[in-house]
Amino acid sequence: MSEIQTVRGHRPAASPVARYLAIVLGVLLIAAAAVAGRDLYIRYTDIDWQPWISTATDWIGHLTYRNWMLPAGIATLILGLLLLWASLRPRTKTHRELDSAVAVWMRPVDVARMCTASAQRIPGVMAAHTVAKKRSINVTVIGNPQDSELRDNLQRSLEPLVSLVGGSPSLNVSVQKKETNK
Repeated sequence: MSEIQTVRGHRPAASPVARYLAIVLGVLLIAAAAVAGRDLYIRYTDIDWQPWISTATDWIGHLTYRNWMLPAGIATLILGLLLLWASLRPRTKTHRELDSAVAVWMRPVDVARMCTASAQRIPGVMAAHTVAKKRSINVTVIGNPQDSELRDNLQRSLEPLVSLVGGSPSLNVSVQKKETNK
C-alpha cells in the first residue's frame, strides 16, 4: 500500500504593498500614453496646437542648476529606495494554521470568535470576550468568580480548541463579576 503524501498550501498573507504602487504606476503610464497619443495626433493632423512632449523636453534641455534641484534629487533617491523596499518587503502573515490533516487557516479574529462562542455555551457565563494574540488566547467571561466549577468547565471546553491552533498559544481564562450600573 502506498502512503498518501499531503501537500501543505502557502500561508495566507496580506496583499503586497507593491500591488498598490503598481496600480498607481499603471494609471500614470496610461496618462503618459494619452499625452503621447495627443502629440501624435497633433503631428499627423492639421491642428495648430502646441505639443506637450517637445515643449517639456525643450524646457528640461535648457535648465541650468537651481537650488531646488539637489533636494529634489535627494527626495527622488529616497522615493526610489522606498519603492525598492516596498517591492522586496515580505508580506504580512494574516492567518494562523490549525493542526489538522488538511491545511486549514484562520484569522486571529476567527480564533477569538470560536473561543467566545464556546465559552458562551457554558452554563453560568453571562457574556464572554476573547483576544487572540500570537502566543496567547485570553478569554474573559462575566460570571461568578467564586464558582470553581465554572472555571473548570471553561478550561475543559476551550483547551481542545486552543490546542488546534498552531504555535501552541497559552490559554488564559478569567472570570469577572458583573458590574451593576447605579
